[in-house]
Amino acid sequence: TTANVFQSGSDNCGTVNQVSVLPNSFNCANIGANTVTLTVNDGNGNTATCMASVMVEDPDNNCNQVVCFDEEIDHLIGYVEDLGLNSSVERALTTRLELAAYRFCGGSSASTVISSLESIISYAANMSGRRIPSENAGYIIAQVQALIDAIENGTAECCSGDARALPPANPVPEAEAYLLDVAPNPFSSETAIRFYLPEGGPVSLEIFNLQGQRISLLLAETLDAGYHTQSWDGTADEGQSLSAGIYLVRLRTEAGVLLKKVSWVR
Repeated sequence: TTANVFQSGSDNCGTVNQVSVLPNSFNCANIGANTVTLTVNDGNGNTATCMASVMVEDPDNNCNQVVCFDEEIDHLIGYVEDLGLNSSVERALTTRLELAAYRFCGGSSASTVISSLESIISYAANMSGRRIPSENAGYIIAQVQALIDAIENGTAECCSGDARALPPANPVPEAEAYLLDVAPNPFSSETAIRFYLPEGGPVSLEIFNLQGQRISLLLAETLDAGYHTQSWDGTADEGQSLSAGIYLVRLRTEAGVLLKKVSWVR
């Protein structure tokens, strides 16, 4: 706090007041001497700043508590697999957890690993109360956030000592992690096609008939990670109305292709 750096002072206009000291929060990576900026004013429009050195200590030795990143990931994977979730939801979580461990133990940058972990938090938060029970989603989020904190604090290690294998390359299961969903289904006027991108990248969303002919190109662009929704009103590219029946929604990403049947009724 500012009180740790500045006690009191005065100038020709009166008492000098402490305003701020930045940075004012530290973690295990900051043990030792750190430079901060102190800002003060005298209440009369006069402001001054100066640099100060503060010593960050760890009297309880908490910063020497190593977090075994790979072991924590394995624990979380086992936890997810025991929840009895929908297979696509389970794969979405375990695949991302495996990828985070692969990146961490393989020496990827902290920002890359944290990005992978944040995508898990985003996914679990969006699924909380829907496809993942709220209590379980909260636990997953808390554990993943603890791993992010450990990376930022410099206490995370790959305790196995070996680089992990990359999650198996299997386009369809990987694509299922994108949670393609269509609702309402069947529909008579308009339906919403919703999907989730664990990571940003090029995406195409198309409608095909059961003969394999493309009826409509709904989307073809690069999207950010997260949830996306695209509507379809049961018409072809040229706007002509289609016959009632079963159609295929095809989502193509860098991970692979996923199909979803949709029923158009009139």
